[in-house]
Amino acid sequence: MQTISEFEITKLSVRDFKKLLTDIKDKASFEASLLKQVELNSHFWSYLLIYDYIVNGGAMELSGNQRNPTYVDYGEIFWDQTSLAEYVLQNLEMEFEEAQTETEKRIHYIASFGSHLYESLQEFSTVDDLESSDFAGYLASNDHTFVTNGEDVFDKHGVGEDWIVTMADEWLMYCGFDSSDYEGECGVHLVNTEFREFSIDYNRMAEDIIAQFA
Repeated sequence: MQTISEFEITKLSVRDFKKLLTDIKDKASFEASLLKQVELNSHFWSYLLIYDYIVNGGAMELSGNQRNPTYVDYGEIFWDQTSLAEYVLQNLEMEFEEAQTETEKRIHYIASFGSHLYESLQEFSTVDDLESSDFAGYLASNDHTFVTNGEDVFDKHGVGEDWIVTMADEWLMYCGFDSSDYEGECGVHLVNTEFREFSIDYNRMAEDIIAQFA
């Protein structure tokens, strides 16, 4: 575990970064170091969301004043029927197996996903012809079957729950939309047009996101 004085953001998982935030002695100094590292490693902009969520009580004091350099192509998501989880892998030119087994690449992928997710919430909320039901389907589309050609690798190999689903839910929380606030039955068409039912009301979440960012 790295100490605050020597932390290197690209080596820190989300879990380790959150632990680091519990022991900040000099907030101004830490913020200066964090901003400098994010500037050098733009895909880690998402760590500013975590910082604001934990240190600033959800007020986007740091992330709101720093440009998110990522971009999400609306056409590639909805016309090419690509989930964000898959889109980020393609953007990083990374295979799912690498994100699954190589620690540094997994850290990079998860951080990049968070940055891309927040950017997409802002961008897609302003698309005039995007129905909230389609937005809901986009939010619900992040799981491993999209990046493994439909193969249920977790069930097949008995390695536990789908960490991509957990990752997406956690980043939504840091973006200000905690899935625990949206419990309820919901059926949506995913970006690949497949219909699925969920215990999270993505329709209501999508409406709230559009209301906040539009």
